[in-house]
Amino acid sequence: MSMLLKIAVSLAFTVVVARKLTVKEYGLWGVILSLSAVMLSPLSFWDFWAARWHARGREEASVTGLLVTLIYALIAGLMIITIGYISPRLFGLNSAMFFLIAAPIATLTCIQAYMLSLSRVVRPELLGYTNILYDLLRLVLVLFFLIIFKIGLLGVIAAIELSLLVSDIYLAHALSSHGTFKGSINLGMITEWARLSPIPAFNMTVSGLRGGIRAFLAYLTGSPLEVSYLNVSITVETPFLRASVAATPALYAKLLKGRGSRGDLGESLSIIALFSGFIASLLLAAPKGVLGLFGHNYEAANIILQLVTVYAVLQGFSNIFETSLLGFEKADREGGVSFSSLAKSFLIKVPAAKFLSYIFVYGVALIAALLEKEPYMVLLVLAVALAASRVPLLAWMYSSTRKVLGFKPPKDPIIPVFISSIIVSMYFIFAGVNVVYSHTLVLQLLFLVWHSIIGLAIYLITMYTLSKWFRVFIRSAISYVIST
Repeated sequence: MSMLLKIAVSLAFTVVVARKLTVKEYGLWGVILSLSAVMLSPLSFWDFWAARWHARGREEASVTGLLVTLIYALIAGLMIITIGYISPRLFGLNSAMFFLIAAPIATLTCIQAYMLSLSRVVRPELLGYTNILYDLLRLVLVLFFLIIFKIGLLGVIAAIELSLLVSDIYLAHALSSHGTFKGSINLGMITEWARLSPIPAFNMTVSGLRGGIRAFLAYLTGSPLEVSYLNVSITVETPFLRASVAATPALYAKLLKGRGSRGDLGESLSIIALFSGFIASLLLAAPKGVLGLFGHNYEAANIILQLVTVYAVLQGFSNIFETSLLGFEKADREGGVSFSSLAKSFLIKVPAAKFLSYIFVYGVALIAALLEKEPYMVLLVLAVALAASRVPLLAWMYSSTRKVLGFKPPKDPIIPVFISSIIVSMYFIFAGVNVVYSHTLVLQLLFLVWHSIIGLAIYLITMYTLSKWFRVFIRSAISYVIST
C-alpha cells in the first residue's frame, strides 16, 4: 500500500507541475533535474564502500563517508550555479536565475542520496518512510506555490528544496537514533577508497549517463518541447524503480551479511513482476489516456511513453539481478582489498556492462542528431535506443545470476502475470481507454480511475485463478493484517 501511495502522490506532483508550467518552463525544469542527477554521480566513489563496509562491521565508514558527502554537496551546488551561466544561450536570459535558485536541490539531494545508501543496509524501511514524507510534502507545497501564489517554476523549485530539507532532517535523525554515525572519522579509509576508485568510477559514470539523458537531449536538440516530452514519459520509470527499490534493500542487506538465498531472490522477482504487469499494461495499451492527465501539449508523446515503459520494465528487473550479483559478491568481505583482486568480480563487471549500455544510447542519439534535423525524430531514436539497450543487459545479468546462484525464475507467478497482463491490456484497448476523454484534469482522472479499477479487478481475478503463488500471497497478507 505504501508503494502505491508513493506512486500516486508522485504522479499527482508531476501532473500538477506539467499542467501549471509552460512547455518551456517544464523543459527547463527537466534539465535542472537532469543536471542535479548528474551531480549525484561522484557519490559512487565513497557511498558504495561506506554502505558495504558499514554492513560488514566497519562502523567508522558511515561517519567518514558523511564528512566527504557534506564537502562534496557544497561543491555540487556551486557547479549547478556555474552551469547556469552558460544556459541563457539555450533557454533565455532568465534561466541563469533559475539555476542559481535551484542550486540547493543538488546539495540536499546529494546528502539524502548518501543517507539512503546507508539506509539500504542499516534500516531498509527508512527508504519507504523517507520517500512518503518527501513525496507528500512536495505535493502539498507545490499545490500551495503554484495554485495559490501562482509563481510558476520558482514555486516548483521552492517546493522541492523545502521537501528535501525536511526529509533530510528526518532521515539524519532516524539514522543517528539507530547509532549509524558512531565512531570516529578515519582519513585512512578515504585513502583506501581512493585506491579502489576504478570500481566506483564505473558507478559514477553510469549514474551520470543515466541522470544526464534529459540534459543531453536538450543540448543536442536545443528544443525544450522534446525535453518536456521525455520528461513526462520518463515519469513512468518512477513506479517501476520504486517497486524495485522497495523490493531490493532487504535482499541486499541479507546477501551482504551472508544470509540471503535463492528463495529471497525469487520472492523479490515475483513481487516486481506482479506489480509491473498491471502498470505496464495500462501504459502500453492506453498511452494517450495517461498523457491526457498532463494536458493537451503532451499527447504527441504517446510513442515515447510506450518505449520508455518498455525500458522501465526491463530496468526494474535488471535492478533485482544487479542487487543479487553485487550483494552475493564476497571479494571485499575482509576489507583491505586491492583493485586487482576485485577486477574480475561483479563489483566491476556489473557497472561496466551498464556503462556500455548507456554509451550505446548516447552514441545512437548523437548519430541521429547529426543525420536528422527534426528534434522529435532524435527523441524517438533515443527512446528506441533506451529500450533496446536494456535487452542484452538484462539477458547478461540473468545469465550471470543463474550461474552464480543457481537461480531459475519461478514459472509461477511469471507466466500468470504475463497472461493476466495480456488480458487486461485487451480490456484497455477494446474499452477505448487510449483516448483523451476530457482536457479537464478531474474528468480525465475519473475516466482513467474508473477503467483502472475495472482493469485491476480483471488482473487480480485472473492472477488468483492462474497463480498458486498469488493465492498464498493474498492469504498471507490477510493473515498478517488480521494479526496486527
